[in-house]
Amino acid sequence: MQSILLWGADLIVAIQQFQTPWLTASFETFTWFGGHGYLYLVPFVVWCLGYRLGWQLLLLFVLTAFLNGLLKDWIALPRPYQMDTRILSDGEFGYSLPSGHAQLVVIYWGMLAAWLQRRWFWVVAVAIMFVMGLSRVYLGVHYPSDVLSGWLLGALLLWAWLRWAPSAIDWLGRQPQALRWRCLLVTTAALAAIGVLAGGEASTFAAVGMLLGAGAGMLVAYSALDFGPAALWQRALRYVLGMVVLLALLVGLQKLAALTAWPGPVEAFVLLIPLGLWLTVFPLLASALRLERPAPAQPPV
Repeated sequence: MQSILLWGADLIVAIQQFQTPWLTASFETFTWFGGHGYLYLVPFVVWCLGYRLGWQLLLLFVLTAFLNGLLKDWIALPRPYQMDTRILSDGEFGYSLPSGHAQLVVIYWGMLAAWLQRRWFWVVAVAIMFVMGLSRVYLGVHYPSDVLSGWLLGALLLWAWLRWAPSAIDWLGRQPQALRWRCLLVTTAALAAIGVLAGGEASTFAAVGMLLGAGAGMLVAYSALDFGPAALWQRALRYVLGMVVLLALLVGLQKLAALTAWPGPVEAFVLLIPLGLWLTVFPLLASALRLERPAPAQPPV
């Protein structure tokens, strides 16, 4: 392992020899879209492309983030710039292995590519995955091995979801609503228990809170689980309205967090529930505002 890290550090130093202000700014912008940018990218899929696609992406996203947080806390590998003074970096919170950016970029763009089923989009998706990984190495916040492991984990999770999730979703769709609620609560409790036993950080419990909120919204909004056909202006208005409320919620929750004395994991869990709930329950409001063409009610699957 040590030899792999030494090789990775040498590669980072070699890549950083080509640093320029323009290239650094470009990679910083690109890596932002692989982190905070998902706050804007995921709602776009949920509200504008397709609800069924969107909530599946959201759930897989949350599960991926949960697993990444657990693995990082368990392995506890410091970031490259913390281990080698030759590496230039502005720094980043948390541990290094595996790369969350690498995992999530595979999930997001891989899910979209699988949905579109267009070869050209797969080429675009793979190119974005590569540049995202390169940006993390260039910025000195991940070893190449972190990125490779993140890509691998993301690909395995995406493959497993595409392979088994449709059957599981169809089965769950045939069950009574009460059973669906029990499944959500049991799953949330199980993940929270795993997080406690593993000594997970706040980010781990934020994922669990998001799962609970998003799952609850999905079950409540069963009559709006897929938008009907809509004009471009309707989709744009959905997104603008939804994001205004989402960002207002985020600001309000951040102010609330400043007033609480809860431990970090509890605070993260509680405060992420409303965000997840809004992401998946917003279709009810959109339907009430007629931001879609009339469509038959869909079962909650």
